[in-house]
Amino acid sequence: MHALTLRAGWRGASLFAVGLLAAAAVQAAGFNEPPIPPIGTTTVATADLLVSRPSTTPCTVTLFSNQEFAGYDPVPLSYAPPAGCAGPWAKVVLEADYSVTAGRQFDRTAVINVAGVNVYFGTTMEPGSATSRAWHVERDVTDVSALLMTPQAGQAILGNTVDSTYTGRIFGTATLYFYPAGQGAPVTPSPQLVIPMAASLTSLSPSNPTLAASVTLPTNVERLYLDVIAQSQNNDEFWYTCVPDQYASVLQSCGGSAFREVEVMIDGMPAGVAPVFPWIYTGGISPYLWFPTPGVQTLNFTPSRVDLTPFAGQLDDGQPHTVALQVYGAQDYFTVTASLLAWRDAGAAVVTGSVTANTLAAPVVNVDASKLTISGSNANGLLVVSSARDYTITGTVQTSHGPVTTSVAQKMSFSNQQSFDIDDVRYAQFINQATRVRSVTTTTDATGTATQTVTSAYPLVLDLIATFPDGNEVLDTSISQTLRRVTRNVDAQGREVDDSFEDTVTPHNTTTYFAAGGSSVADSASAQHYTERKTGSGCYDRTITVTANAVSAVKDGCAR
Repeated sequence: MHALTLRAGWRGASLFAVGLLAAAAVQAAGFNEPPIPPIGTTTVATADLLVSRPSTTPCTVTLFSNQEFAGYDPVPLSYAPPAGCAGPWAKVVLEADYSVTAGRQFDRTAVINVAGVNVYFGTTMEPGSATSRAWHVERDVTDVSALLMTPQAGQAILGNTVDSTYTGRIFGTATLYFYPAGQGAPVTPSPQLVIPMAASLTSLSPSNPTLAASVTLPTNVERLYLDVIAQSQNNDEFWYTCVPDQYASVLQSCGGSAFREVEVMIDGMPAGVAPVFPWIYTGGISPYLWFPTPGVQTLNFTPSRVDLTPFAGQLDDGQPHTVALQVYGAQDYFTVTASLLAWRDAGAAVVTGSVTANTLAAPVVNVDASKLTISGSNANGLLVVSSARDYTITGTVQTSHGPVTTSVAQKMSFSNQQSFDIDDVRYAQFINQATRVRSVTTTTDATGTATQTVTSAYPLVLDLIATFPDGNEVLDTSISQTLRRVTRNVDAQGREVDDSFEDTVTPHNTTTYFAAGGSSVADSASAQHYTERKTGSGCYDRTITVTANAVSAVKDGCAR
């Protein structure tokens, strides 16, 4: 990965980042709170919640320990279930600790796969010239418990160049924690089948647009999900800054427009859609923006879950079926990983059914350049790219406990507004991007009707102004990046459980890149605000304020 490139060769590839070893987390009010970063921290400081844990004592399996990642060959893993700690378990959690030594190094992609199934995906911090950094990540992997019942081969992927120029050395340790069932810690129902779409990561581009797998499922699947991560790389890294091809040259931007989405097909028919989150890595735009606090989910991506349950009956015929995905608008390139999660009907060897409605079609992408003025190499005005969806997919399966009908209704809206002011002495690009998704899954069976409503928003505001005094480059950057989600579950008896969270990171700085070499940073400031409320668990709320690339304040407390 690399930084965005503007005119006059600017590239934010200076290398600073973050590193605070995670201390023992405190479990409070149903949340697993991260350590409070001390005032003055210049390494790593994040407010992200850790994974909540049952009260039982966990068994552990270490996947790798103090492993150095140098070169680009995956590190082979050999997994075996924890001795004397047989599943099914109440919960399974992956913990990973990574570090990078002081020096110069790019941000890198970090991935852990077990039997091709992804259990961790994120990127790394960049080091400072005299500052090493270390960070801790966690992921709830209970849903892949079926895979972890037996020995498996795996891979740890973290390609890294170490030479006389790129001197930062990266190390990592990863451990699985298995929490046995016990009093107050019941077994968590998890899928009986976990199927990777590919043995490892797959790169999607115009020359290889589709990841497809031929899958023959058992004949009694009654619920089916696809978990997918699509990571933008190379010319797609800053896809939210891209413009339609015909404007790319004069606007000095990448092509393909600023619209991307993951599209899922079954036997060539549209089956589901997931938005692409605009992750920004620690070398992104300007590396000075991202330490000690990185962007939203930069170190630990969350998979998108596509509900394919309406297709369960269609796939229960014992025949091979093709499940495929692509990233709409992918240029060069998106790295993807995806796994199918299937629940089986324990009371029936064969489940029948069919898709009864499917209104999902190809996206319509609108481009409005009516307010954009181009004169030679200069440009001024507004360019808008937008798209909207409103579809429903419904299917029914005849199970041992009666017919079950699942309907997935999703509304999505996307708008990317870019204002430009480009001439010989200034390059200004102001981006206001909004992605909104509302998914309602309705399940009707003999007990009644249950619903899950998930409302998500991914607003991104990026103001970038570059000027070129005396042959130098002065880059003024402000970013507001947010992930907001509200989940409401109502069961057939009308009981409701709500979970809402919001994570916002707002960095700003002015960086001068000198023609003779080197750089200086002014007005550097940032903040992260993470808040979550959950029925029965209360509220967690933390704001970390950063001034001059050091933590200057930490505030806890939920607004009433």
